[in-house]
Amino acid sequence: MKNFTSIQTTANELNNNPQVIDIPMENLSVPLSHPRRSQGDQESLQKSIRKNGLLEPLTVCKSDVDDSYMVIDGTRRLTIIAEFGWKAVQCVVLDSMPLGEIAHYSFERNMERKSLNAIEVALHIKSMRDKYGYSLRDLETLGYGSPALISQKIRLLELPESVQTKIEDGVLTTAHGVALSKLGNTKHIERMAKRALDFGWTAKRLDTTIDKFVQKGKTPAIERIEFPEGDIPGVYFKDAKDMGELPDKSVHLIVTSPPFCIGMEFEKGISYAEHWENMQEVMAEASRVLVPGGIMAMVVGDIHNFKGAKGNNKYSQIQLVGHKYQSFLRKHQVYLSDLIVWTVWTHAQSMDISKFLSDNTPHTGYRILIGHAPVYIFRKKGERDTPPDEIVLNSRITKEELSQWASGIWAIKPASQKEGHPAVLPDELVARLVRMFSYEGDMVLDPFLGSGTTVKVARELNREAIGYERERQYKSVIAKKLGVDLGTKAKSMIEYVSQSILAEVPEQASAPGVAEPASETSSSYETVFESGPAC
Repeated sequence: MKNFTSIQTTANELNNNPQVIDIPMENLSVPLSHPRRSQGDQESLQKSIRKNGLLEPLTVCKSDVDDSYMVIDGTRRLTIIAEFGWKAVQCVVLDSMPLGEIAHYSFERNMERKSLNAIEVALHIKSMRDKYGYSLRDLETLGYGSPALISQKIRLLELPESVQTKIEDGVLTTAHGVALSKLGNTKHIERMAKRALDFGWTAKRLDTTIDKFVQKGKTPAIERIEFPEGDIPGVYFKDAKDMGELPDKSVHLIVTSPPFCIGMEFEKGISYAEHWENMQEVMAEASRVLVPGGIMAMVVGDIHNFKGAKGNNKYSQIQLVGHKYQSFLRKHQVYLSDLIVWTVWTHAQSMDISKFLSDNTPHTGYRILIGHAPVYIFRKKGERDTPPDEIVLNSRITKEELSQWASGIWAIKPASQKEGHPAVLPDELVARLVRMFSYEGDMVLDPFLGSGTTVKVARELNREAIGYERERQYKSVIAKKLGVDLGTKAKSMIEYVSQSILAEVPEQASAPGVAEPASETSSSYETVFESGPAC
C-alpha cells in the first residue's frame, strides 16, 4: 500500500502557505508524468493573457537534483506565454515530490477543470499502475473509482487508435468506448463504431447491440450449393428455364439483365412470342430457387422502336416490358417493391443534340434520346433468415452510400463494348445491387450471365455466386472475366467474338429527325436502348 499522506499534506501546505516567485522560462519543464496530452482550443486563453496578463500563477515543483522546476499545473498557460516570448513567469512553488505524487496532483487539478478526455484519463491511470506501482486498491483510495471502473477505463487503451481518436475528440463518449471494448476484433470495433456514428446511437443502444452480437458467438457455417464440375466453376452453360441443379429456396439474391428482344446476336431466330414464353419459364424457375424474402434485381430494357410482334408495322412505338415481368413473378408471390433509374448516358446533358436534326425534321416530330434504363427490384413474399450480427456488421453499407443510392437515380458509366459481349453491365451497377440487397456469404444468381459480370463482382464482395448462360459462344469471355485459363484456342475466340459483336450491333432506328447511327465504339447499353427491331 502506498503512503498517501504526503500527497494530501502537499496540497494542504500549498493552500496554507503558498510561495510565489518569478521563475525564468528556461528553468521550467513539463514532466512526462503529466496527464495532459492535448492543449485543446487555446484562442480564448490567448486573448485573456494578452489582455489581462496571467491571472493565475503556474503550479510547479522544485527538482531535487538541480535548479529546474517541473510544471504540475498550467501547461497550456506555459505554452502560450512561451509563444508570447516571456522571459519569466509567476509560479506557486511546491517542495520536491516523487513523480507519482506529481502525476496525481496534476491529475486532480485538471479533473477539477474537467480538462482531461477519457483517453488521457486512461493513460494516466495506466501510468500510475504500471510506472509508479499503484495497485487498483491504492488508486481506489485516492479516488479513482472502484477496481472494476478503473479496469474499464484502462481497457479503452486496447481500442484501435482510430476509435481512441474519436473518443479524444469527443465524437464518441467514454461509455461508447467501454461498450466497444467488449469486442475483441479490431475490424469489428471499427465497423461498430462507424455504425454508432452513422446512425447516432446512444451508448446504451450501442451497448445493447454489442451484447447481442457477442452472445451470438461464432458464425455458423453457411450451407453451400455444390458448384458444377467443368471448365468454369459455378457456371452452367444451359438455358435457365431449367435450373434443376439448384434446390428450392437456395438463392438469396438474383442480379440479372434478361435479353431485350431487340435483335441482338444471341436473339436471332427467336420470335417475339418465343422470347416471352422463355422469359416466363425462367421467371418461374428463378422464383422457385429464391428464398422467402429474397430479392431479384433486374435491369430491363423497353423496346423503343417496336414495330409489332413480327417487326413489319409501318410505324414504330415504345413497347414497355416491365409489366410482363411483374405479371410473371406475381404468380409466384414475387412482388415489385422498388425502382431504380440507371442513367446510361451520363454525358447526355452536354451532348450536341443538333447533330441529330436535319433540315427535313418537321416541327413536333422531334425524338427524345433514350439515355436511361429501369432497374426493377422484386421481393419474394416471406421473411429471410438474418445471419449473425458479425455478418450483418460486415455487410452494411455506409450512411453516405445509403444517402446517395437511395435517391433511386444512378448515374453510372456503361461498360465498354470491347469486353466480348454486346450488353455488358458495369461493375459499379452490379456492386451496388449486391451490396444493398445481400449479406456476405449469401448465394447470388444470374440466370442470364452474359459476360460473367455478376459472378465476378459478387465473388469479389465475399458472396457465393452462380450463373447460367445458354450461349456457349461466350464461354471464353466468361472464363477471361473470372480468371479461368481455357488455353490458347479459347483466348483467340475472345477476339473473334468481340469483332463479331462490333460487326453485328443492331441497326439504328429510322426515327424522324435522327441523322446519324450510334458509333461502333459507343457503349453497348447506349446502343441497345436506342435500337429496337423485334426478335
